[in-house]
Formats: sequence, C-alpha cells, structure tokens
Amino acid sequence: MGAAKARELYLTADRFDASEALSLNIVNKVLEDEDFESAAVTYAARFAEGPLVAQRYIKENLIGRWGLTC
Repeated sequence: MGAAKARELYLTADRFDASEALSLNIVNKVLEDEDFESAAVTYAARFAEGPLVAQRYIKENLIGRWGLTC
C-alpha cells in the first residue's frame, strides 16, 4: 500500500471488509471462521519446526532494515 492510500485510511477511518483488507495487503490471508483455528495452529507449527537461528537473523534483518517487529 502506498503512502497516499495509507493516509486516506488513517484520515477517513473508512470501514472495509476482509476481501478489501486482503487486496490492500493489510492482511496476508482471509479464512472462514471454521477454518481459522486449524490454520493458526498449522501456521504456528511452521515457525516452531523451522530453523530457529535463521529465523532470528531474519527478524534482526527486518528490524534493522525497516524497524519492523516480528
């Protein structure tokens, strides 16, 4: 999302649905309510089973480059 669209959303406080949030890249995925819990568990397991040292360096890189927190 560009700066102009971000300003518009901040200033107007317009409401939008999940599909629009997805199209604006505010969220990465939209799920049905009944699929949410299993998807969250699967997603968390991917991190838990992943290479922890590499994940640490990736987080440090994101924080250092863009000031993002993970």
